[in-house]
Amino acid sequence: MSSHIWAPLWTKDGWPVVSPERYARERMQRIPKREIPGGWERLVQLRWIDGQAPSSPLRLLEGGQIDVADGKGNWSFDGDHTLTLTWAEADGRTTAETVLLLPSWDWELNRPALVFTGLDGDGQAVWGKQTSRLAG
Repeated sequence: MSSHIWAPLWTKDGWPVVSPERYARERMQRIPKREIPGGWERLVQLRWIDGQAPSSPLRLLEGGQIDVADGKGNWSFDGDHTLTLTWAEADGRTTAETVLLLPSWDWELNRPALVFTGLDGDGQAVWGKQTSRLAG
């Protein structure tokens, strides 16, 4: 790797977002749904955090549920490359994050991985990286 370049992408609303991993000649492409379930790291860059934000683990289960330590949610997939994560909030509201799913190169683990990038309902950056796939 000769430089640190992140691939720019655009949401369906025209907002720029970047891949959470450095660019390694990947391209946006159709992702088979069977490759999505598994362990993931998710990071939301809150506007009031100046510096590095911590990531949190989550599991996307085959039935469309999200397994996380501090809540619950569901995920859906458009069959192409858009993933929607829907979260049940403690106050009864639901929030959704529509993110772009793409193949990437995991520089930390030196292997291919799926990643996602997008914005939450408040316009904050949301990134994810698949850390393991469910056997199936």
